[in-house]
Amino acid sequence: MENISQTAKNYYALKARRVKNLAMILTNYEDVLKKNDIDIQKLFTCLKIIDTISPEYDTMLKKLNNKLNENLQQ
Repeated sequence: MENISQTAKNYYALKARRVKNLAMILTNYEDVLKKNDIDIQKLFTCLKIIDTISPEYDTMLKKLNNKLNENLQQ
């Protein structure tokens, strides 16, 4: 099992990729969002929160929790 530091690095790398993808999607639809008077920043913030509720994040956090529990038991 990977160490805690590696799990954290993987988590932040995943988070950066997901944020980049969300930003790209919003950029592609920027004209439509502006036309409909939708606040892009608020939408982006909301989507980032929703995105964190994903199986990929859940799996990483479970790994981190297991590793922390292993270290506590030692």
